[in-house]
Amino acid sequence: MANLILKFLTLLILIYAGTGNFEPVKGNNITLGSKLFPQNTSSWLSPSGTFAFGFYKKADGFAVGIWLQTKNPEPVVAWTANRDDPPIPSDAYLELSREGRLLLWTKQSVGDILYNLTKPATSVSLLDSGNLVFYNGSNVLWESFDYPTDTILGGQVVPLGYTFFSSASATDQSRGRFILEATFDIDGNFRLYLHIFESSGNSTMKILWYALQNQCEVKGYCGVNAYCSFEPEKVTGNNCFCFPGFIYFEPEKKFLGCYRNFTYERFCGRKEILQPYNYTAGKRKRKIILILAPPFGFLSVLFTLLAVFSFLLYRKRALRYQRLLDMENLGLNKEFTLRSFSYNELERATDGFKKEELGKGGFGAVHKGTFDRGRSFVAVKRLEKVVEEGEREGILYLHEECESAIIHCDIKPQNLLLDESWRAKISDFGLAKLLMPEQTRTNTHARGTRGYMAPEWFKNIPISVKVDIYSFGIVLLEIVCCRKNLAYNLSRPEETLLPAWAYNCFEANELDKLIRGEEVDRRTFERMITVALWCIQDEPALRFPMKTVMMMLEGIIDVPIPPCPSDEFSVQY
Repeated sequence: MANLILKFLTLLILIYAGTGNFEPVKGNNITLGSKLFPQNTSSWLSPSGTFAFGFYKKADGFAVGIWLQTKNPEPVVAWTANRDDPPIPSDAYLELSREGRLLLWTKQSVGDILYNLTKPATSVSLLDSGNLVFYNGSNVLWESFDYPTDTILGGQVVPLGYTFFSSASATDQSRGRFILEATFDIDGNFRLYLHIFESSGNSTMKILWYALQNQCEVKGYCGVNAYCSFEPEKVTGNNCFCFPGFIYFEPEKKFLGCYRNFTYERFCGRKEILQPYNYTAGKRKRKIILILAPPFGFLSVLFTLLAVFSFLLYRKRALRYQRLLDMENLGLNKEFTLRSFSYNELERATDGFKKEELGKGGFGAVHKGTFDRGRSFVAVKRLEKVVEEGEREGILYLHEECESAIIHCDIKPQNLLLDESWRAKISDFGLAKLLMPEQTRTNTHARGTRGYMAPEWFKNIPISVKVDIYSFGIVLLEIVCCRKNLAYNLSRPEETLLPAWAYNCFEANELDKLIRGEEVDRRTFERMITVALWCIQDEPALRFPMKTVMMMLEGIIDVPIPPCPSDEFSVQY
């Protein structure tokens, strides 16, 4: 039967006091040149005599390991050297050579118990923690704590990635069938033990805690052809029982499972016992097939018809559209369907938007255009303010239409993206600040891009959505004046800072200097400059909310004369 792999971590904690029952040589260090023989029960003790190292009984021979000193006849083994090796004969002996190597001598051979010593040891100690340590001077060469078998002792650190294997049985410390990560019982349960030592030298053991109250909860615990019956007093696999007609593989290890205790020939003359099950199962399968076949067949036919119909419909519409594309005359006739025109087509139709202007609205002018070699006339509206319109709509949404107001904190041209319709979309919310529903302002560290940051960022005062209004005002000035807010390559020094230069031109009624002779709608241009100057006021309270700014830009409400925004525009540059 394959090994049953259990992932229960069992921790065996030994709480101890008292002395041992052997006559070993005691001391902090084990003397180099010392020998141990299995026949005279000699061992090397820890300083308090709690742990011992030497030979202990294993099957018909002995094994080398560390155990807890008790009065019990069976040792409580904590560590075993080379646990999977065959039992050691009684005529062997251990020698801690003067060269610092632990040698096992037999009549046939001699070899190291510990194979990975990099250099000879100068001293060896068995500590009170149960750790056997080899030293070279003050350096640790090797310690048994780094190579645990099936037990974790107090203070022991399990090496990373180490796998624990249980013992094969209570008297056999070789690898068992359970793979664990610490000490655990041979039945694979996770238990916590308390060892109590009395003044007389006797010891008792008590179970303080266990992971599984019912060992039968472990799937496949009793192996094949067996079942588990919970009996709390049995913790070593004796609660496994064979089904009728089966016997144990090994009566001593009932958890290995059972095998058939009768031969097939005994039933050769009783076919009525063996055949009904298969007959019934086959009949049941045919009945299920007969029930499921009609609906599945109907669904298959339905999906096939649906696929054919969809293909024919697609093909018909695709051919109709192809005929429209192949038509030379794209005039507005009865068979013409709506189509989108490219910007180049509209530019050619209106002769670069220079043909007759049919009218002008709040968002741009309407031009006369021709298609089909002058036989079809169309009206083409060219949107002229969609960039700043999209920007202000985005800011209005963040400030007033979201459930909680959002301060973008970094409104600038680089964060305005244009879609296929040339409408501005606000992007890059990496510096944005979310206000709580009841908040109108908040404290935070300065963030944004110099040149577009409101003055309150540099005054260490609470900020509000008005910092975005200020940034919008700077961007609006850049859009209508077609220049950056800070320019060094100008002939006149007073034009370097756009906000200050725009206000000086506004105050002197010389706005023409801002556009350098370009033809613009004077009223619209003056309104946009005035609104921008209100947006960049030094005091946040003087800046209008974005909804009011939108209404002023659209001409719904009048724009009052703004005061001078600030005399300290250069602070943030």
